[in-house]
Amino acid sequence: MITCDKGNVKTKGNLTLLETETVVILKRIRNAIEEEYGKEHTERSMQKIFELSTMTREEIEAETEKAVREIARKIAEHLVK
Repeated sequence: MITCDKGNVKTKGNLTLLETETVVILKRIRNAIEEEYGKEHTERSMQKIFELSTMTREEIEAETEKAVREIARKIAEHLVK
């Protein structure tokens, strides 16, 4: 069994159960994203989800800081035009 409430995750059960529930959760997330944003965005989003799931907290924080710097750079470029 997998439960998640605002980032607090609890897992219980054997490997087969956890794998099965993970697949079902990801399929539902994929469907929800695709309904809202389309197939192309969904593929990028699911890849990002997978990549982030393999990273440490520090690596995620570094990625976030890099993204914030890139957004700030683009805003600055737009303002200068």
